[in-house]
Amino acid sequence: MTDKQYNQLMQKVDKELQEYKDFMLTKDKKEIYEEFYAIHAHEDIHNFLENEGQKFDYKGFPKTEILSWLYRRFMKTEYELTCEDLGYFIEYETEDYKKQQKNQGME
Repeated sequence: MTDKQYNQLMQKVDKELQEYKDFMLTKDKKEIYEEFYAIHAHEDIHNFLENEGQKFDYKGFPKTEILSWLYRRFMKTEYELTCEDLGYFIEYETEDYKKQQKNQGME
């Protein structure tokens, strides 16, 4: 990924994380407590992309709702919120996304 693409990705991801935080803060304390893992996962995925995101192909990410997309997909796996697992997970998901986009273009 180029520096320009990385900056675009991080602008989207930063904005999405801030919107997610703002939304979570509209909930009452009990709801926030119950959503701890989701909050933690969103922040860990964001931080991983901030530190390692440039390693991945920009075309492997959807144009919008990147964190939400990664979180939903992550929750369907057995991966842990570790740097190693997030690396494997995001590498697989971005490659899979590119394949899906290519196949949809062929229809």
